Amino acid sequence: MNIPTDPSQTVSVHRIQIPNPFFEGDTNVYLLETEPLTLIDTGIGTEEAFESLSAGFQTAGHRIESLERLILTHKHQDHFGLSRRLQDLTGCEVFIHEDDLRDVTHVSERLDEYVGIIQERLTGWGVPAADIEHVSSMPYRLDKLCGSTAAQSLSDGQRLKCGETEMEVIHTPGHTVGSICLRLENHLFTGDHVLPGYTPNIGGADIEYNGLLGMYLKSLERIAGFDRPGLTVLPGHHEPVTDLTGHVQKTIAHHAQRESQILELLSGGTALSVYEIAIKMFGTMHDFHLVLGTGEVHTHLELLLDKKQVVHEAGRYCLP
Repeated sequence: MNIPTDPSQTVSVHRIQIPNPFFEGDTNVYLLETEPLTLIDTGIGTEEAFESLSAGFQTAGHRIESLERLILTHKHQDHFGLSRRLQDLTGCEVFIHEDDLRDVTHVSERLDEYVGIIQERLTGWGVPAADIEHVSSMPYRLDKLCGSTAAQSLSDGQRLKCGETEMEVIHTPGHTVGSICLRLENHLFTGDHVLPGYTPNIGGADIEYNGLLGMYLKSLERIAGFDRPGLTVLPGHHEPVTDLTGHVQKTIAHHAQRESQILELLSGGTALSVYEIAIKMFGTMHDFHLVLGTGEVHTHLELLLDKKQVVHEAGRYCLP
C-alpha cells in the first residue's frame, strides 16, 4: 500500500502488512524510497512473514536484496524478528534506540536472565507457582522467531539522512524503555507507542523496568506536541491514526480510569496482591497475557504509591 503524500513531500512511503501470529494482528512495516533505501521494522521471524515482506518490496518496485538500512521502533519480536535474516541477506545497517539495543544484539544470550526476571516479578506479584512455571517456558519456545542482530544505537533527537531530507528520532519510552517514533517530512511513524483502537501494554511488555507508566504518559504528551494539519500518523499495527491529539487525550483518560478501577477494588478494605487485582480486572489470564496483565496492574500501582493513594506491605496493596 502506497501512503498518499502531498506534492511537497520528497520521500514515497509504502506500507507492507506482515502476518503476525499474536493478538496484535498484522504488523505494519514501512519501506521508504530514499537514499539509502530504508525499512522501518521487519515483522516477525517466520517464513510467511519473509515471503510477505519480499512481495511487498516487489509491489513497490524493489528487490528485497536492495535494502540498505533498517530502523527498528522497538525490540519486540513482531517488529524486529526478521532483522538478522535481512542483515545476512543484504548487509544492511540496523539501528535501534540505545535503551533497547542489547535485547536485539544479544537475544539468546539474555534469555536465561530474562526468564529469571519474569519468575522473580511474578513471584513477588503473587502469581501461583504453576502459572509461573508455564509462562517461564514460553520465551524459549519463541526464541526461534528472532535472532541476535548487529545494530547501531540511536538517541533522542538524532537525525538520519534520507536523500535530501532528514528523519528525526523521538524517544518515547513506555511500551519499552527504548521505544521510538520517527518523524519524516509530514509522516510520523509511531511503532507501538500510538495504536488506533486500543492502547499498548505498559508494564508487562518490558517487565524488567520500573516506572514505565510514568514514562509513557510523559511520552504521550510529548508526541502530541508534534501534531499539525496534514500529519500522517503511521502505527505499527492497524490503520493510520486520524486525530493524534484526540487519541492521546483518550489514552491518558483510559489510564486514569484504570487507576480509579484499582482504587475501587481496594476500597473494600482487603489488601490484595498484584495478581489478585489483575484477576478482578481482567479475569483469567492465559499464557503471556498473565505477564502483560499483572505488569500493567503493577505499573499503575507504582503511580498510585507515588501519589500516596495506596500503601504496600508484604506483597499486598491497600488504601492508606
